[in-house]
Parts: sequence; structure tokens; C-alpha cells
Amino acid sequence: MQIRKFGKTREVVPVPSLVNLQSRSYDEFLDAEAAPEVRDGKKGLEAIFREFFPITGLDDKIQVSYHGYVFTAPQHNIDECRDLGLTFQRGIKLKIRVAGEGLNNNVLEEDVHIGYFPIRIGGGEFIVNGAERTIVTQIQRSPGVDFSAETATSGKRNFSCRVIPERGSWIQVETTTKDQLQIKIDKSHKIAATCFLRALAPDLGTTPAILRRFFTTDTILLSAKNAREKAVGAVLVADIIDPKGQEPLATTPSFLKSSIWINASCQ
Repeated sequence: MQIRKFGKTREVVPVPSLVNLQSRSYDEFLDAEAAPEVRDGKKGLEAIFREFFPITGLDDKIQVSYHGYVFTAPQHNIDECRDLGLTFQRGIKLKIRVAGEGLNNNVLEEDVHIGYFPIRIGGGEFIVNGAERTIVTQIQRSPGVDFSAETATSGKRNFSCRVIPERGSWIQVETTTKDQLQIKIDKSHKIAATCFLRALAPDLGTTPAILRRFFTTDTILLSAKNAREKAVGAVLVADIIDPKGQEPLATTPSFLKSSIWINASCQ
């Protein structure tokens, strides 16, 4: 095959490594070749392990401390993993030290095996269950808050947002066609937004407290001359009780007591 060039420039720009970013990031995360005592404790796998240690018992008499991790040699080579449908991987062991009361003043040290990590091969891919797999960057899963709006068949716009933490469950907040706020945690069932608020803070455990947090409220004195005019058409935060007969003069709407929704259209 003959290649003919019609341009005047003969310099060829080399193609850069398109998986260099993923490969370098994965190698820095594992830091497998470094000695345990020289690893940086502020990044990578080393930083994750240091977040959980030391671990103490309920009575604080025994403490489990962490002193680095090491990788074991792979059990099978690349060709064997392809033929047998296995994952090309290395085991990881933690250097654990246990000290405290009840151990006869002895300190127990042991390498504890906790799992396996896949090994990246030459082209940046992995052998997982006998097949080659690559790392795919997923920008949409970065931590933060994502807002969106959709137009329903009726022409009404419904708004929603996703709260994506660095670690933990996703929170989906969305409005319904009836202007109600609903919250879904991961793949759980939808619940009212106020139910979620009640679970987060004790000061939002009652309906009046939630209404006062989101809406501007006013106090109406029953002894005032224009009290009746102010109360007409208003949404009551709490029931109005007659101080003499202890009978309710006016009550809060029934939907605030039963379904406990927050109207999303109110400001």
C-alpha cells in the first residue's frame, strides 16, 4: 500500500496516549510500588485507610491501629485469566496492630487480607472475568448539585435536582404536577419533602416549625379590632383556640395535617 502526500508539510504529529490520564490516576491511587512508611497519607488509598483507623472498642480498652498496606503477587498470569475467565488481580493486605487491656501487655501484629484489586496491563485496560475492560470517565457523577427542568404533556414545567455527595446516597428532589415536593434517596420510594426535613433536625419536627422556616408568618391578636379581617383567606400555622371555651375558632388546613406537603409554588 502506497501513501501519497499532497501537502508541503512533512512533519507528523505523534498521537498522544489517550488513556494517560486514567492510567496515571489509577497508579497514583494505588501507589503499589512504594513502601508503606513513605506513602503520602493525604491522597489515594492510603488516605482512605487512615480515615477509618484507629478503631477502638466500646469500652476503649482495645485499639486497632493501621500501619500500611502491601500487595501480593497475582495468582494467575494474563493468558491464564483470558483462558479461564478470571480477573487479573493482586491481593491487598493491611498491617494491623492490636493493643490494649486484656492482652497481657502484648501487642498483636498481623497482615490481614481484605480483598483484591485488578491490575492494569500495558494498554491501560484490565482483564475482568476473562474480558478486557477499560476505565470510563463519568463526569456526570461528580459531587455537587445538578438542576434540571422538564415540560410535561400538559405544558407545565416540573423542576428537579440531584444532590450527589462525594460518598453516600444520592438525593433526588422533584416537583409533581400538583406542585408538591418529593424526595427520593437512591432507589427508595418517594417521600414528602417535609418528612425528610423532620428526620434531619429536631427543630423541624412539627408542621408549624416547617411553615415558619419557609414562609413569612404574622401574629394576629384576637383582641385586635381587625383580627377577623386579617384571618380571612390566610393559611393558619396553628389552630386558634378560644381562651374562654377552649373551642377551636379556626383550624389549619387538613392537607397540612395529613399528607404534610410543602407547596412548591409558594415563595
